[in-house]
Amino acid sequence: MQVDIEQEVDLKIALRPFIDEITCPICFNTISSCLMTTCGHNFCSHCILECINRNHKCPCCNANQVKDQLVKNIQFDKIISIIEKEKEFSSKHYFEDLISQSSNKTNTSTTTTSNSNDNNNSTNSNHVNISPVEELFRKYLTNSILSFEGFYQDLNKKYKDNIDKLEKEHQALVIKMGSNPIIIEQSQREMDLKKSKLNSSFKNSTDLIFKSLEDYLKQTATSPGFLTIYTTISIPDKNLNFDHVPLKPTQTLIDIKNIIIEKLNSRGGDYTFVSWNPNGIVFTVEKPSSIQDNQVIKLDDDYRPLSLYGIPAGSKIILSNGGILLKGDQPKDCFVTTYKPGTNEIMNYYRCDDCQFNWICQPCADYCHKGHTLRIHIPNHKASYACCYDQRNKKCKILK
Repeated sequence: MQVDIEQEVDLKIALRPFIDEITCPICFNTISSCLMTTCGHNFCSHCILECINRNHKCPCCNANQVKDQLVKNIQFDKIISIIEKEKEFSSKHYFEDLISQSSNKTNTSTTTTSNSNDNNNSTNSNHVNISPVEELFRKYLTNSILSFEGFYQDLNKKYKDNIDKLEKEHQALVIKMGSNPIIIEQSQREMDLKKSKLNSSFKNSTDLIFKSLEDYLKQTATSPGFLTIYTTISIPDKNLNFDHVPLKPTQTLIDIKNIIIEKLNSRGGDYTFVSWNPNGIVFTVEKPSSIQDNQVIKLDDDYRPLSLYGIPAGSKIILSNGGILLKGDQPKDCFVTTYKPGTNEIMNYYRCDDCQFNWICQPCADYCHKGHTLRIHIPNHKASYACCYDQRNKKCKILK
């Protein structure tokens, strides 16, 4: 009679104790097309057939086994099918309950206005009306959340099993060596040390799980229109990097250019912005090394929103060499034009081996003879007149 009563009750049974029993010992997935050995162990059909072809033994107990002795376990397949369907059903309602609880909090006042309506519609109250957006979240988040929870529970179980194992090993040693307190004390210290390491490892693992889950939920819960992308903007030929630059998906290449100008001008001096290269500039995106793909993203439209380029967070936006002119890039005036009589100005003079003459002032040596072989001619010369042979030899590019 008791059995009949229990059959009529809608009992909820925890799934976790059954997981190991319906998991294939070879592939560690849920058993598919079950075959049972003569020793009573169950496996996926393709797993056990391949195993027996190689070894002719049961992988669980090493009992001799051949193909012809394997039996289809149809009843086991049916049980697995029922478990999978109930799992899917429970997962769906688990997530719907989360939504329902949130909806009930906001609708409490409306649900208590009419007792008669509550009574008449009680059979429909369990059904949750959700929007298409909520439906998408339910569809794609349910498995993820349950997977995280399952992974955590597995980790927690292994941790507790290891702790129990240490305690049992220590207890067995106490029973065996009860008359030797030195060995028992040593065993206690070793057990405490191992427990400490297990605790540290478990905490580190769970912290990483929670961090991953938190990052995942932040990404999925944030409105795409407000998701900020943090990047680095790099100007290699100027040896400049602007780190942790926040960019909104609605911003464009024009905004990136304005950010660069603002950051350069805030530095001032030789970094002050002068102009972009009139012959054109190229911006490319280098994805984080963790993504490991060779796809190059080229930002080629001033008005295209950055969200359409698919730039991942942590990317580096690189300005091509020669794309920008700074104040420090402009040549300083030739000494001929800056000299003031009676000021005793100091000037370094150089010799250019390529052009075969001396008395080249510092600004002309830096600009007009860039790339040439230069040697110091007279350092720290106290000039008495406006001297630079670049102008005399018509080599001065500054004065042109």
